[in-house]
Amino acid sequence: MKPPLRALRALLAGLALGLGVAVPASADAVIFRGGQKPRQNVTVTKETCQTVVFKSGGADAPEAPPVKAEEVVNVVYADAPDEFKVAETFRSGKRWAEAAAAYEKALGKKGVRDWLPVYAKFYLGECCRIMGEGDPASLDKAIGAYREVLQLKPDSRFLPEARYYLAACLREKRDFSGADAELRTLDGEVSKYGLPKVWGVKTQMAAAESLEKQGKWNEAEAKWGALARSAGAEFSAEANVAQMRQGLCMVEQQKYDAARSHFEGLVRQSKDTEWDVRAGAHLGLGKCWFQQKDFKKARFALLQVDALYGMADVHAEALFWAGRANMQLEETEPQARQAARLLFTAVLVRHPSSTWSKKAQKELEGLGGPLWGVRPK
Repeated sequence: MKPPLRALRALLAGLALGLGVAVPASADAVIFRGGQKPRQNVTVTKETCQTVVFKSGGADAPEAPPVKAEEVVNVVYADAPDEFKVAETFRSGKRWAEAAAAYEKALGKKGVRDWLPVYAKFYLGECCRIMGEGDPASLDKAIGAYREVLQLKPDSRFLPEARYYLAACLREKRDFSGADAELRTLDGEVSKYGLPKVWGVKTQMAAAESLEKQGKWNEAEAKWGALARSAGAEFSAEANVAQMRQGLCMVEQQKYDAARSHFEGLVRQSKDTEWDVRAGAHLGLGKCWFQQKDFKKARFALLQVDALYGMADVHAEALFWAGRANMQLEETEPQARQAARLLFTAVLVRHPSSTWSKKAQKELEGLGGPLWGVRPK
């Protein structure tokens, strides 16, 4: 039995707020970061990358003082069509393909204020970008959507994210000159519009990632090092990430002793909450010990990632190298071969879409295949 349309609309509005609070059908709502109370029963009159302006009360009411765009996490518009609300629900559930289809349907709706094309295109880009790993067509669609966002409203609230992720998609397609051009543009927009300084840091980090993808390890190491020094106390977390990536670039250049010292210092100085930094440092230590043929120390460092930082981005890679370390120890440790098989199978189970899954599958071919009948994607 289908729920009444009125009840469904109320549910979707509550989900859109993300706070379990229904939005009156005749009013907009502005949702803030950091737990600040949302402003409901308002009419949003202007939205840019700098400010959000709204009126409290009727159409003749005076405008409230503008709020900084960086303080706003979402604006829920009263005239959002049902297709857009459905898309938001799918997106919150990470059902990317269904969300993308619903956003495209929403784009065809008439009688809606001019916020809709920008919002729908931006979130369509997000869905397609996430689906774009291993799917060139989705990646192309994301690139097109982000470019349309920037053309439709060059100073929209989504400006920095749209520009940043457009560069990321171009980098994924190995269009490095195009990606770098977008990052330079974003760097200029940070100054032009007075965007949060963190976007300047992010552009530098993305430029360093571009060098890594091109295998320019020496240049990338220098870029990460310069960023770590310039980030300062205000961006200490980003500085630690830069140091971690700097060390991984050193590993790629076979500077193993220097890299180990670098990673050990990073583990000491980083905070317990900086999981990805510490996980990356342990991964780097493990890879150094592996290349220096101390496979027991390598295994210990790599399994630290699994034991302590299982949600980290480098988890799949750490499991893979821990499996490789076990394979090197099978002559002296009878259980090491089976342990390697277990670790490679774990890569398939926990990270089926990663590039490390394919590498683990190749290693498993010589070990009797994955455990438990697991089939790779």
